[in-house]
Amino acid sequence: MQNYPLKKLISTIVTVHNSEPYIRECMDSLLNQTYENLEILCIDGGSTDKTPEILEAYAVRDNRVRIIQDKNTSYGHKINRGIQEAHGEYISVLEADDFYDTNMLSVLYKIMEKEDVDFVNADYYSFFDMGSRRCSSIVHMYGPDEYNKVIENDLSSRIPLLISRYWTGLFKKSFLISEGIIMNESPGASYQDMSFRFLISVLAKRMYHLDQALYWYRTDNPGSSMHDSTKTVVIADEHDYLWNELHRRGITDEWVWHEALQWKYQDFFGNMAYLNLKGENRNRLFKRYRAELEKDRGMIEKYRLCGFRGMAEGMIEWNEEESARHIDEASCAEEAQHKKLWEILQRVAKEENGVVLFGCLGRGKRLFAYMVSMGLPFIGAADNAERLIGNKIDGCEVWKPEKAVSEMPDALYVITSRKYKKDMKEQLLALGVSNGRIVCW
Repeated sequence: MQNYPLKKLISTIVTVHNSEPYIRECMDSLLNQTYENLEILCIDGGSTDKTPEILEAYAVRDNRVRIIQDKNTSYGHKINRGIQEAHGEYISVLEADDFYDTNMLSVLYKIMEKEDVDFVNADYYSFFDMGSRRCSSIVHMYGPDEYNKVIENDLSSRIPLLISRYWTGLFKKSFLISEGIIMNESPGASYQDMSFRFLISVLAKRMYHLDQALYWYRTDNPGSSMHDSTKTVVIADEHDYLWNELHRRGITDEWVWHEALQWKYQDFFGNMAYLNLKGENRNRLFKRYRAELEKDRGMIEKYRLCGFRGMAEGMIEWNEEESARHIDEASCAEEAQHKKLWEILQRVAKEENGVVLFGCLGRGKRLFAYMVSMGLPFIGAADNAERLIGNKIDGCEVWKPEKAVSEMPDALYVITSRKYKKDMKEQLLALGVSNGRIVCW
């Protein structure tokens, strides 16, 4: 192991709890970082599988690894303990079922040093494993004008740019300490990072968002807190914690409070619609949402001129019956889409005659990324939009449907548009593609 005495120490906090299936890939990604001046703080909240033995072996092998046993199983407590224990000038966080690109810390460190920002964060890969194949796609968190530049945080003139993920970043420890930014130490591992991300976003003086994916975020861990529907109602408690923090700090800026409302009702919708809540778990959160809505009416009216966006607007404006209907519709659609995606990827993985994606924007790009990551050969792309013809998606030229069918008549055609899928299927059938070689996502 080389030493970099002139480079500042980075402390990476690894949150651990029964992580045996994933911890080796996580730790290897840290030990193999091109930036080597690290301390790796593994905070274990009482694992009962073989995780402790695995970590001990890493600590023996590399003196940068430090294991901290802490019986407090609160995720927020683990992060706060890690920040307190960290000797580094910069701090990053890695969850035990995820991993870093080999050069992640090196890339972020260079930006921190050059731009002197309070934090820098990057985009990430969302991935899952399907047998021996790894499926991934890049998640872009910001708009095109919000990347690759220093953002001066002048809250009085604009809506604050809120970070949606914090584990893709690198933070100045001095910034976190001076602002007193910590996580709520509520029980378990549910949503404590929400207030942490919000406070970082509004209290940082200078920030930087990198248009490059460097973090690998796993979506198929059945033990993840995201899959524990019994805890979802605590999202409301976490928003209470955030509001108490804003009051305690004397923050009065109208845009900050507007965004706190925006985030709160957006989270209510997202948790009920997209996390597969059923039965009493859904009912508990729905009742809490309606009670919070009544409690917040005065604030909502105060900030209504700022305008609410997306589903947050609906969750504020809909009556109880309308809210329940929209949530149910979105939940059913999400569940059906996940099931169909899995079926398509399984079929594509066995395909021998090539695959053509019909529809190259949005969902099409995402599906294309999954296929490329799986190492599938003979992928083609087709679209009816003239502005896309001749362009390339990850090196694959977009053809007109007529050319695609002419060049790849026996391929499997995957239609990615929800709105026009019926018309697109009829178009392929008219071009001579058999019904059995067409699937719709």
